[in-house]
Amino acid sequence: MKEGSETHILSLGGSLLFQGQELDTTFINSFVACIKAEVARGMRFIIVVGGGYPSRMYQRALTELGAKDSEDLDWIGIYSCRLNAQLLRLLLKECAHPELIREPGQVAGITAPVAFAGGIKPGASSDYVAVTLARAAQAKIVVNITNTSHVFDKDPAKNPDARAFETLTWDQYRTLIPATWTPGLHSPFDPGAAALAEESGIEVYVVGKEAENIQRLLAGEEHVGTRIHA
Repeated sequence: MKEGSETHILSLGGSLLFQGQELDTTFINSFVACIKAEVARGMRFIIVVGGGYPSRMYQRALTELGAKDSEDLDWIGIYSCRLNAQLLRLLLKECAHPELIREPGQVAGITAPVAFAGGIKPGASSDYVAVTLARAAQAKIVVNITNTSHVFDKDPAKNPDARAFETLTWDQYRTLIPATWTPGLHSPFDPGAAALAEESGIEVYVVGKEAENIQRLLAGEEHVGTRIHA
């Protein structure tokens, strides 16, 4: 990470904020402490937060109640992402930009060491937003913090023999995921974001939620996870 931009782009899976239907305050506390410690060492962050359980709950309810427009499903997901991002922003408000990023052009005007974003527009996942903001910040690395330690060849929760990858090319990664993104898709890094990252020369690191491992990655030290690259 030390070789990248001054600003580090984190894509934080919204599912990590929840244990079932309740907020996972243990994880949230450890993540906030991690960011505070890294800010104290001089690091800067843009953190894009996913929708997690609330997003899926609202999307499911909209569908069951008769909504047929995929853009409506996107918008309810966007607002769920923004709510999750606001929670973390308030916990870091002494060092965070006072508003959520709503468009890439805002990046240039941010002076605070931490800024948050949720969803931005329909048709774009939080991963895609992270790559878009990385482009705006001229960052060459996005760290995708998710609920698995690596990219696997199949779901490790259902398949004990799932194979973990330490490194993958974009071509190799695409063989493991769906070809297109849909609202609520479960994927380590979504297809549209993957295509934009490759086009932009951005590498993605997929890591689990352990704060010490994230800190080792940020420090350029040996860590556990998957590097996806050209």
